[in-house]
Amino acid sequence: MKHAVEIGVFFTIAVLIMGVAWWLSHAESFILSPQLAPSVQPPLGKPVQGLPDVPPDTQQVFPSDAANITDFTDCVAAGYPVAESFPRQCRTANGRLFVEDVTVDDAPPNSRARDGCVITGCSGQLCADEELVSTCEYKEEYACYRNALCVRKNDGACGWVETMEIVECLADARGGTR
Repeated sequence: MKHAVEIGVFFTIAVLIMGVAWWLSHAESFILSPQLAPSVQPPLGKPVQGLPDVPPDTQQVFPSDAANITDFTDCVAAGYPVAESFPRQCRTANGRLFVEDVTVDDAPPNSRARDGCVITGCSGQLCADEELVSTCEYKEEYACYRNALCVRKNDGACGWVETMEIVECLADARGGTR
């Protein structure tokens, strides 16, 4: 029985290796074929020819003035596709990538932080005088701070306002008693 299992495992691994080898040998046609990858962008100023289910009058023509594009705003204004990531990204037909510039000044003010304090940390779990870097693990108790106020305390340090709601939430999240 043990011998049969070993043969089965060997056979499975061999089939996987052959599948990967086949895919790698054909990957270029999958990646570069416009019929299989309609998102491949055409040369500058040229429409994509031969795409299935796309009438010729609706094929997108990209601007040929990509050299004049110098930033994200120009790229978007020229009609190039925008990836809805954060920050957003715009790529021209010749492959140039422009990333939206998002600064803290552009973001709306945090109404939960006051008196020069900031809500910081990877999970928004810290209330401090300045932006801090923290590890990015998540603990259930961090959810308790979602609606909490971050203010300057009497001792001058920033801290969370400990309402009964917050105290109860933290106790429940930590599995302790109130």
